[in-house]
Amino acid sequence: MPRARHRAAHPLGGAVPKSKMTSYAFFVQLCREEHRRVHPDEEVLFADFSRKCAERWKTMSELEKKRFNQMAEDDAKRYHLEMTAYEAGRDAAARRGLHQRNKRHELAFNSQPPAAAHHANPALNPDGTRKRKKRKKKDPNAPKRAMYEHENRIFVFGDE
Repeated sequence: MPRARHRAAHPLGGAVPKSKMTSYAFFVQLCREEHRRVHPDEEVLFADFSRKCAERWKTMSELEKKRFNQMAEDDAKRYHLEMTAYEAGRDAAARRGLHQRNKRHELAFNSQPPAAAHHANPALNPDGTRKRKKRKKKDPNAPKRAMYEHENRIFVFGDE
């Protein structure tokens, strides 16, 4: 029995919409369902099945493909609607997160607005977020270290 796949939840809320399917993908899905119905116990090699589906797809007329093209158009509309709803929710969640972050900083600095908090704590940016530390640039004229510490030592082995 195949395992169920779970859609990954986006960190800002909601699951990412399932991507749109092509007409050929709908065709292959139908072929797989037909094959399973006719041969329920037979295990199919993907490469052979895919090759046969591709040959059958190439020989089909546009009239036969019309059904699958319509299914693909309907799925593209579904994807577009779900994506616009998802993006609207994501944008709202991002705005909520920004608002909550600013509230946290205001509470942390005795209800000072973020700009005033910046003057109270120079480790914050004017918008109230923490500043990133800048890395020090390497000195190109610095002396090179030895690859191994023991290069400058003499080792004595045995009775030498």
